[in-house]
Amino acid sequence: MFAKADRRVVSWIAIVFATAILAWPPIPVAAQTKQQMDIIVRLRKLSLPSGRYMGTSTNEYYVREMSCYILGKLLGQSKSSAHLDPSLLDDDGSEQPSSLSENWAFNLDRLSNESEDRWVKEWNLDCAGQYGIPQRAAIKEASLDAFYDIREDGTVIYILGHVTEGFHSRLLSVLDANPAVDTVALGSGGGLVWEAMEAGKEIRKRGLSTRLWNDCYSACPLVFIAGKTREIWSPYPRLGFHQISFPGLGVTASDEMYKKEIYKKIAEYAEGMGVNSEALVNFMLQAQPSDFYYPDLETVCDAKLATWVQRQLLANC
Repeated sequence: MFAKADRRVVSWIAIVFATAILAWPPIPVAAQTKQQMDIIVRLRKLSLPSGRYMGTSTNEYYVREMSCYILGKLLGQSKSSAHLDPSLLDDDGSEQPSSLSENWAFNLDRLSNESEDRWVKEWNLDCAGQYGIPQRAAIKEASLDAFYDIREDGTVIYILGHVTEGFHSRLLSVLDANPAVDTVALGSGGGLVWEAMEAGKEIRKRGLSTRLWNDCYSACPLVFIAGKTREIWSPYPRLGFHQISFPGLGVTASDEMYKKEIYKKIAEYAEGMGVNSEALVNFMLQAQPSDFYYPDLETVCDAKLATWVQRQLLANC
């Protein structure tokens, strides 16, 4: 009797505190606001290769790499991102799209209006470990809590950051204070599974849509699938999955202590959201906690994780 009760308690503790723990040690960065603003001024003077108009499909051309190059400059990680210098793009003699300079200006304008804390979150989420930038270039964040921004005339809440304890209650407060919100746009490295599902239930209860505006890893997809409609816009942020960890060790479906509790709860939640729960759990089991599995857009649509992908002719989206 007691052993059975103990197992039940431990299982629920695992659900509440199951988290995506990144295994790479971050490094600190000093705040140099005036110096950073001077860097932005200098970067605006960068001359980029010109090219011809190649259609709207190039609107996102090199956008993510440009962001990482700029962020590297701003955050003292120039060596890590030097190879992404957009002025080197024409070294191979190939013609570049005319949107290159526009994309560069867009990134500079966007980043110049954000705080250093946001730069750090975006660097860790989108750059460290990607585009040839080593994971060890990740930077220590002042706070793991997410940012909540209301944009687009009060109709969209943009979230950037981890799904930490209190994520659901903070989201609830922001939604209550902004009744015109109809869409939750996500960018997150993940965090607490239970918080993600509670936030997702609130999103679905209110009939809100979700959108990816940044990469969405680990527990974050559980929030994303709660949207009444679930959109992925170019330049196509990624959904990343891995095994639940508690504490820091991967939990597989063969671990009987957790199987009926954690993955079953996630499957039930996914079914309630109209998602292929078997596919979702399978995605999670594809990678260890220190790694990620990234399904392609067609696979994401087949599993009904997304309902629409910009400029993609996919059967199920």
